Amino acid sequence: MNKIKIVPFAISIIIIAAIIYFSNPYQIYSSISRINKTYIVLALVFSCVNVFLRVVKWKVILENVGVFELFPIQMLGMTLSNFTPGKIAEPAKSILLRLRKGIAVSASLPTIIWERINDIISTIILAFVAIQALSIESNLLFLGAVSMVIFLALIVVLLFVMHSRSFGIRIFSFIKRFPGTKGISESFMESFYSIKTKKMAVLKSFVVTFAAWVLEGLIFHIVLLSMGVQINFILLAGIISLSLLIGIASSLPGGIGSSEFVMIFLLGITGVEGALAVSAVFVYRILTFWFGALIGGLSFVYLSRKINMKEFNLR
Repeated sequence: MNKIKIVPFAISIIIIAAIIYFSNPYQIYSSISRINKTYIVLALVFSCVNVFLRVVKWKVILENVGVFELFPIQMLGMTLSNFTPGKIAEPAKSILLRLRKGIAVSASLPTIIWERINDIISTIILAFVAIQALSIESNLLFLGAVSMVIFLALIVVLLFVMHSRSFGIRIFSFIKRFPGTKGISESFMESFYSIKTKKMAVLKSFVVTFAAWVLEGLIFHIVLLSMGVQINFILLAGIISLSLLIGIASSLPGGIGSSEFVMIFLLGITGVEGALAVSAVFVYRILTFWFGALIGGLSFVYLSRKINMKEFNLR
């Protein structure tokens, strides 16, 4: 790993360290030590359900692959994507699917694009709810608005790629300039545009996707309940969505550091004091983001026994 790739991770670590330092580590420890563990177990159960929904939201678009076959591919792919700036490694799932099931990348890539569009739409809707409910002002409102505009623009570009062959060819021609994209040939694009994703499948995926993001809010709600704080879970889903949009737009891997900072700030607006807000956000992230990363790591171990991971190429 070269120095340029290390920089974003270093920035994330510095932000997390600064949050802990300025929030009083002893108070954070004290808040976590008093957590009602029954609630945490319940939150973990819902986190497992959420992991399952994350697999189902792709499964309903992607045909001819079982849920349990898709599970390790989705979890490893999501983990790889989460640790790249702007989640640009999402196509890794297509490569893993080709190595595991022999499905051409050009055939599965459209389903991943629709899955990503559904994710962005869901988070923008919920983020807008948070902005309206909290009457957010100052620079954070500006950052949130800019992030939403960026992702709305991304949706427009993706939709044009899906529906306009001439525009898509221009985009793919641009992408071909980057390392690891030699497989984008004329036959690849021919196959890509021959795939017709069912509208009803996309709609079903959106419903599952939106439910998964709302469930994120419920998990956060339960974590806060374990600390004696009660906040509406829809509002919390909005806080999570807005934080992640800003975090991903920051280009830090997984939004680590920036997302936590925004979540803590927004909890402060709702009246949750510093150390308690930090503790709740850290516990929530462990139960969701880092729990998913753990499953992604285990999925890597499993898939490495089923496929030749040396053939995996995503730079």
